[in-house]
Amino acid sequence: MVSADEVSGRKVVSLKGDEIGEIKDVVFNIKDWKVTHLKMKLSNKAAVSLGYKKTFGSYDVCMPVDVVSSVGDAVTINKTLLDLIANEEVKECPAKTLHGGINVGL
Repeated sequence: MVSADEVSGRKVVSLKGDEIGEIKDVVFNIKDWKVTHLKMKLSNKAAVSLGYKKTFGSYDVCMPVDVVSSVGDAVTINKTLLDLIANEEVKECPAKTLHGGINVGL
């Protein structure tokens, strides 16, 4: 088992080795206390590929945990960047948060 603190800051890479972003936090459902998504800051390449206009800021989005295939020095997902684009699996994170910055999906 890996804690949210341990995964925070790790790079997210695709099945083909493309850097997708960096983990910032986790999102969980308070009804059953299960982690549902990983909040991440997108890399510039991924942001442009996923259709976000390039600005001076970064893009914080959420990715479902069911696409994670392994957690090591980096978090590897079982999708390519093209898969993420086609299936729209990377989305804006829910707005609600608990004390301490933990995101909550209701």
